[in-house]
Amino acid sequence: MKTFQISRSLVFCCATALVLGFAWTPLSAEEPTTKENGSDEQKAGAEPDPYAVPDGDASALIEFIEKVESIRPSSQSEYIEILQKRPPAVLAAVDRILSGKPTDAQVLTAVKAKLSSLRMLGYVDPTAQDKIKQFVNSLSKNKVPGVAEVVFQFDLVTRVRRWERLSADAKAKVQSDLIGLLSRTKFAPEQVGLAVQVAQAIENMGDPAEASAMYSKLATAFLKSNNEKIIGLGKSFEPMIRRLNLPGNPIEINGSLLDGSTFDWPSYKGKVVLVDFWATWCGPCVQELPNVVANYELYHDKGFDVVGISLDSDKSKVQEFVDNRKIPWAILYSDDPRANGWNHPTAVYYGIAGIPTVILVNQQGKVVSLNARGPELGKQLEKLLGKAEAVDDPANSQKAEGKTKS
Repeated sequence: MKTFQISRSLVFCCATALVLGFAWTPLSAEEPTTKENGSDEQKAGAEPDPYAVPDGDASALIEFIEKVESIRPSSQSEYIEILQKRPPAVLAAVDRILSGKPTDAQVLTAVKAKLSSLRMLGYVDPTAQDKIKQFVNSLSKNKVPGVAEVVFQFDLVTRVRRWERLSADAKAKVQSDLIGLLSRTKFAPEQVGLAVQVAQAIENMGDPAEASAMYSKLATAFLKSNNEKIIGLGKSFEPMIRRLNLPGNPIEINGSLLDGSTFDWPSYKGKVVLVDFWATWCGPCVQELPNVVANYELYHDKGFDVVGISLDSDKSKVQEFVDNRKIPWAILYSDDPRANGWNHPTAVYYGIAGIPTVILVNQQGKVVSLNARGPELGKQLEKLLGKAEAVDDPANSQKAEGKTKS
């Protein structure tokens, strides 16, 4: 889990959830309730069931679907309730819409809602894939403008969900199909958003080379647009591509330390270094800290060091955090209010949109990993520096205990 920047990367932050879906707990789906089913509870003063499918025309049913799809969970039990109740309720409403005489726009809305709900239903119903195939096949004869494009996009996202199992040719086909979709729709906002989500999802699956290729193709396409916003989005991919292309190449780090002195990156040559973009307010960053401390204590004498790059905008909070936690490594911080927080020059240069972002550098100053977190950090350090002896000092063990939940 990462904490994401809102202002610069709103279009990126929910990509994995939107494209890949949530990791729902498998449960048995329930039948949708109806107004008649809930009438006794309502007479008794109970809250009306938000998943009760209403009577009414297509407009009323679409309004119901939009309300149901806007429900957001705040706990695991609410996630479970959504998984159980949303798909059957939406599917029932869609079937009522399509059985009537909906407008073309209502058909498109209903088709999108049904495909989305069938995909969610797949987490609890092993027959959902068959239902998806049947529905998609039924749409092949639908002449409503836009339906074929909706089905195409659904298939595209389905292929991205299987990304790690795709062949090189199949991955290339996903990329070319996505560029073709953008061209056909003339960079419509929905398709632009989908394209960015796909690229971010590929990156989050740990495939930096393919993600870089995807962002590069999107950038090339976006820069040909006549829309200044689309062109700006294309330009914003440049630093992200730079970061994704770091493996096997050196990283540049410049700036000042907390005490105001100039950071000397060349002095780290010959060491294995974890470059950690973090902030005191970032829950996942704080949660990962005990793991970094434990590995620092194990491998520091063997040539391991850490360089933290703070994306805070309040220096006093950073200093207090470093002092309280007794963090032994260098922390970069910019005193310039125009160049701190997410605007730290190094963060901007490498397109850092979510934290923690960690970059592991070997003794030759070249990046070897963009994902050295959790157990992966220890594995990488053992590979680069050899097996380390465990530290027996109880005080050190206590430092590595406990994790803060985000």
